[in-house]
Amino acid sequence: MSGGPTHTDVAAYVLGVLDDADNALFEAHLLDCPHCQLDLLELQDLPGVLDRVRQTWPNPPLPAPRAPVLHQLLDATAEARRKGRRTAKLVAAAAVLLIIAGPLVTLAVLASASPGTPYAGVAPPPAATTQAPPATSGPESSSGPPEGAAPPPSTAPSSPSPTVKGGHVEPGGPPEDRRDPHLLSQGSAAVAAKVSVKRREWGSRVDLQLEGVTGPLRCQLLAVTNEGTAWVVVGWAVPAKGYGVPASPKPLRLSGGTALSPEEIDHFEIRSDDGALLTSVSP
Repeated sequence: MSGGPTHTDVAAYVLGVLDDADNALFEAHLLDCPHCQLDLLELQDLPGVLDRVRQTWPNPPLPAPRAPVLHQLLDATAEARRKGRRTAKLVAAAAVLLIIAGPLVTLAVLASASPGTPYAGVAPPPAATTQAPPATSGPESSSGPPEGAAPPPSTAPSSPSPTVKGGHVEPGGPPEDRRDPHLLSQGSAAVAAKVSVKRREWGSRVDLQLEGVTGPLRCQLLAVTNEGTAWVVVGWAVPAKGYGVPASPKPLRLSGGTALSPEEIDHFEIRSDDGALLTSVSP
């Protein structure tokens, strides 16, 4: 073999086909080449596998070799086994070298990296982002209390339009005289409503009869407490034909419920979905 050893000599070395000079050169190369050491670990069992194949393979359809040739083959096999044992020892030595030298190589690579440069394959940490603090409401802000907080009491519960917030309706909004344009205006009275309240273990059942309204319109029945807080009892949609009007004289009847007791309810209000007051009625 001309020149120095190459990585492709691993298989020839494992099979024992190198001469003594090339064998010595490759063994010296093996001590300093981690690639060949890894290849040697993978190929070290190849001579034994080939030997077992030779022993279990059926007789080939060829003439039996002459006695001198057979003896030469047996001698070559024995020599390959001896070299295989020596190869196993070198494999063990190479594994020890990898175990010892691996951490040292890693430390050398990390030490050679310039400060502040991330190691290859490791993504740098994301840059910290600063979020602007949320805007706070000034004294003139009209936002209500946080959801779930008790609303402030109202001194005039029936005058402002309630605002739905957190499952109940808080006072505050347009004045009470803001009437919805869908109210009946054909020479008769405006919206007429009758409300009856029945005590229940869970609160109060509320029955409503409504007349004098046309649609399309979405409405809510609100129970306003003595403190001025309004709670939604029931909601519905009014079709274009309306209820309790000359073109559709049948009134609307429906029922709802509230957790309030009858004593806690001051009056009821019927409002459209935009907060306009249709009518109010006492229980």
